[in-house]
Amino acid sequence: MIKYLSLGRFVLALCMFLGTIGTANAADWTIWGARNLETPHEALRVNIGWPSVDIAYHFPFDTDLELAPKASFSYGRPAVFGDESSCCGFGLVAGSEARWLFFSQNGFSMAVRGEAGLILDLSPVGDAQDGVGTGLRIGPGLAMDYAASADVNVVGGIDIPVDILFQDPTLAVIPFLLRTGLEFHPTQDLLVFTMLGMGPAVLAGGDNSEAGFGLEGRVGTAYRF
Repeated sequence: MIKYLSLGRFVLALCMFLGTIGTANAADWTIWGARNLETPHEALRVNIGWPSVDIAYHFPFDTDLELAPKASFSYGRPAVFGDESSCCGFGLVAGSEARWLFFSQNGFSMAVRGEAGLILDLSPVGDAQDGVGTGLRIGPGLAMDYAASADVNVVGGIDIPVDILFQDPTLAVIPFLLRTGLEFHPTQDLLVFTMLGMGPAVLAGGDNSEAGFGLEGRVGTAYRF
């Protein structure tokens, strides 16, 4: 009996030791979730998908606020309406993302997320607009994540990336995207992710508004240094 008790204590101690190692080596950061990078860490993110190719540089501004200056080359819009030509087009977007962590407990975190930027629209959708157009992107949202394991984050949230296009007539493309995805950590400092967002959309401008369908999908990677 004493021998079995000693063996049981040894196994319990070994499990606790391995659990400590796993916790120490666990990747504790996320790109699309709510948890911010901690000083002195920063991260570079690259992703491709619909409707753009993006590169962003994430860095902690203070304890709960993270900024991510971003440049995008877009070949579509995150919303499709009755006119098929409204889905597609080429342009550049330069601005910044931000997220402010306001809740974190038991592996679950939530943050206010936002985006602001300038749009250079190389193929405006307005019938009376020729050449290059300009616009603004204002995108409020909510980010969430759950640390499913030391190597996997389940992420989600809501994004409303409003594109205001200054043309004739001025248009506002407003998708309401419910977003979900997974982040995998092959190493502590490397992250691979896949994201999908979809929901209803509104095209507002001129005398009428039009309902449509919003869609975004991305795969990419981020490296923390």
